[in-house]
Amino acid sequence: PWQPKDGQYGFCRKLDTVYIHLLKGYVGSAFTLPPVGPLRPIKAYDVFTKQSLSFVVNPDRTVVISGIDRATNPADTIVAVRFDSDVMAHAVKRSAV
Repeated sequence: PWQPKDGQYGFCRKLDTVYIHLLKGYVGSAFTLPPVGPLRPIKAYDVFTKQSLSFVVNPDRTVVISGIDRATNPADTIVAVRFDSDVMAHAVKRSAV
């Protein structure tokens, strides 16, 4: 994962998917992903169980994922959020502007 935040969570990505690693220090069954710009999330799921998770996109473009079961993998629960296009391609375009 990219530099874990306060021992609670970290991120990595592959193509159109962001993987959120909820580490041992993270508490809760929901997670708010920072603003995603024009990317549109199309699916969220628990990587280990493959169970779909509910999500809502707020007006500020943050994505709130809920229903996360921390009991199955409390040391590193991995949540995937799949978007409608390549995450890194979008980041490269934004940085060029």
